Amino acid sequence: MEEATDLRNRDPQITSLSTIETLKGIIEDVLPLFLRANVAVLAACAVLFAFDVGLLLLGKISPADRIIDQKVVLALIGATAAELSVIVVTAIKMLK
Repeated sequence: MEEATDLRNRDPQITSLSTIETLKGIIEDVLPLFLRANVAVLAACAVLFAFDVGLLLLGKISPADRIIDQKVVLALIGATAAELSVIVVTAIKMLK
């Protein structure tokens, strides 16, 4: 990071280039981790949803007893927003 600070003091054009390269590095390193985690969560939800549908069709549970309901969907949306926030905050902190 000290090299990037030295470059910023010398040439503003290099600052833009080093900022872009830093952001690119962050995206290349962090984004695949979040992508894999989100895919795993969605796969687990798909399995649980299929389980819900099967139990509903067999009459073993009522619609109120489902595992995947609106609370789960809202929690997933909130978690996705939180993950995006972490990526943005991390990128900003690394640029300072």
